[in-house]
Amino acid sequence: MVDQSRPKLIKDNPIGRGLDVFRASFRSTCEDASVSCTPDALEQLGQDDLQNITLDLLSALQGLPISRLLRSSGGGKNLFSDLIRLNSAINSGDFDLDRIKPLLNSAIADDLDDTLIWDQVYTAVTEYTPPPRPIASSLQQTPWLHNTSSFANSSEYRKDVDRVLRNELGTLYIGLSQFHKTFFGGVAGLEEMSKATFNKCMEGSNPLFSNGWSGWPEKVNQDDVLSWLTGLSEELVTFTEEYKSTSTHRRPLAQPNTPIQDSTAERKLDI
Repeated sequence: MVDQSRPKLIKDNPIGRGLDVFRASFRSTCEDASVSCTPDALEQLGQDDLQNITLDLLSALQGLPISRLLRSSGGGKNLFSDLIRLNSAINSGDFDLDRIKPLLNSAIADDLDDTLIWDQVYTAVTEYTPPPRPIASSLQQTPWLHNTSSFANSSEYRKDVDRVLRNELGTLYIGLSQFHKTFFGGVAGLEEMSKATFNKCMEGSNPLFSNGWSGWPEKVNQDDVLSWLTGLSEELVTFTEEYKSTSTHRRPLAQPNTPIQDSTAERKLDI
């Protein structure tokens, strides 16, 4: 059943230029792959390129305030939380990218149709069902015959757990040199914004961070942790938007006096 408030929310919160970064990423990807920037390109791009532009699109959609106003397609807090789950699934390769192509097509169209785009978003997040987690069945096959202390000192059981964790988590990499600079170095103002956002997290009588992040669920299960993470992400997004808004208002005060610049330029031309 369609949420009756959805049409009004979509009308009152137009996407506008909110997908410009994604559309630029799509054009750049097509140029690098030497294919025409048309909907047909989605059939010619490789899986890695398709995955990357899909992640760019989902990030752009999460950045739109309306994503936190629209209802969840399931039991989540809102559509924003659904997009986080879908983003994670696509990033890990647990989603058939052919099923995201209708959404991509609507987002690269010459004339954006907001209603169509959000309808395609709901279709994509609704179709995604997290795969069953194999760790439970794997552990059931392990003969847990010892108490915790004997387990910790048993190389046999450690090997069993190592095998299960490798199957569950895949390959992990640590200590990658210049990781932060390579992936985030090109983001203007990121360090200042990160510091300001973190400082905001420590303010107030009930800060988000005080000797650790607040609100960690008592029952550490997937649903509770995802719900907590979604709420925390929304708070961080709010703090970041407030910082960007404040920075935008402050920026003109730091600019030099334009008429002085113009006068200097005129004198140079006269000389």
